[in-house]
Amino acid sequence: MIKKFLLALTVLLLPISAKAQISSKQMSAQTAQKVIDRYAPIVCQKGLSGLIIDVQKCYKKTNINSSDIEICVAGDLILVMAIDGRQLPPDLDKSFINERAFEERIKKVADSPYFFGGQPAQYATDKGVGLLYYIGDGLAPYVDDNHPLQSLAQHCKK
Repeated sequence: MIKKFLLALTVLLLPISAKAQISSKQMSAQTAQKVIDRYAPIVCQKGLSGLIIDVQKCYKKTNINSSDIEICVAGDLILVMAIDGRQLPPDLDKSFINERAFEERIKKVADSPYFFGGQPAQYATDKGVGLLYYIGDGLAPYVDDNHPLQSLAQHCKK
């Protein structure tokens, strides 16, 4: 189901992705490790609700033109994978984690100079289809998209 959602979102973001200036095919291993280091302890200690709160904080505290925004988007993607098709607790605030809110955040980041700074279309050639694939491909060795929270929990300090 998440793959269908990502495909739909890719089609939605395709006009934006034509301006891509991302110079590699995926997020770096160093950044992926920063994602694990940031979010694994939160998932281990506070679960899904802790992850939601921390991803919100990440977006609020991180400059959209900073490379650290990748960590926020990665946490967001993990969050979306974690809630995909899952029955959520009724007391959970869904205003941040609904599909529309996610799309809005991704559009805003994708439109930032850090990722898509109005560069000519040739920069998008063979660079991936967009921001989510760039982040998702970088996370793939570390986070199973079918069990993202369990994947993060494997990185918790015992």
